Amino acid sequence: MGFKFITSDEKSIIYAIGDDGVLRYFQDKSRNGSSWWANDGVGQSRGPGWESYRFFLWW
Repeated sequence: MGFKFITSDEKSIIYAIGDDGVLRYFQDKSRNGSSWWANDGVGQSRGPGWESYRFFLWW
């Protein structure tokens, strides 16, 4: 799977819009760059239809 857009926030959450248009988030539970990921590293879906957006901001 490829990603069209990737960003992160101050809570160590990575948001990514996949080539399939689905927005997913990944969380680093340790917040130190180690490999302790929430949900065993599986991105949690926030739904399809995001491929048409050129910019993405998360509050």
